[in-house]
Amino acid sequence: MTSAIALQVFNKPDLTLELLTSLSNAFGVETYRVYVLQDSLSGALSSKRYAPDHARTKAVVEAWLQQNATRFVAASFRENDTNLGTCKTTQAVIDWALTDCDDVIFSEDDTTFEPDALMWFRAMLAHEAFAAGDVWAVAGESKIFDSGGAPVTQEQLAEGHAAVTNEGLLAEFIRLSFLPSTCFATNRQKWSEFGATRGHPNGDRDVNIRCKEEGRFSLWPVVARVSDNGMHHPNGFSVLVHKSPERVSNKKQNIASGQFGVCEHGFVEKTRNVGGLFSRFSTGWRNT
Repeated sequence: MTSAIALQVFNKPDLTLELLTSLSNAFGVETYRVYVLQDSLSGALSSKRYAPDHARTKAVVEAWLQQNATRFVAASFRENDTNLGTCKTTQAVIDWALTDCDDVIFSEDDTTFEPDALMWFRAMLAHEAFAAGDVWAVAGESKIFDSGGAPVTQEQLAEGHAAVTNEGLLAEFIRLSFLPSTCFATNRQKWSEFGATRGHPNGDRDVNIRCKEEGRFSLWPVVARVSDNGMHHPNGFSVLVHKSPERVSNKKQNIASGQFGVCEHGFVEKTRNVGGLFSRFSTGWRNT
């Protein structure tokens, strides 16, 4: 069976277009089925405020599918009958995709894919590390080279680029005891273990509580294949809840795989000096 890409969208037409454009430019996209699910305005908080951008988002997806549908094995788009919220829509679109496919790459509407992102996911879903019973998913983002929105100097960026090149970091991954909420890949069997939990109202949090309690992991690239761009978007759920972008944590993926050559296989787990990488290129960047 073919593999699936499952996309969840709602009311961010600008970031949705960036996501779809990056997906169009990803290597190997022609081997996937694409499923796009838009949450409904019916019953949503601030539905009147969001109505224009909800309509624009729908138009963006429809125009993109019209232009690109033949590039995939198949492409489908539909809308929830009523507003399910972020987590339940995540569950719904992944469930939908896995009715036809054995594995799925899921993304919310505020990410961008690096050109080799699909290669990364395909290789890692077939990797022996993913086959382990205690691993639930593969991440696309990285927790390293993320400054949390803090400014990074050219000297720091140069040091990071040199480390990727000289230390072989492009082909390495780490194991972390939580799952990303924005973008991840999994298969039907593993999804059956945590999918219902992911659909809870606070499913992203609840899955990670289970990870801690049950000793579950996800596999993260040292160098990002996906970037999350929506933490401070005015239509985002975090800003809606906290009322101000200044009260929401941020992400900033300063180094990503598209800045280097393509790496499509031969990934190895980094088990030594992982803490040192975080000190040099994550917490170190945030504290300067």
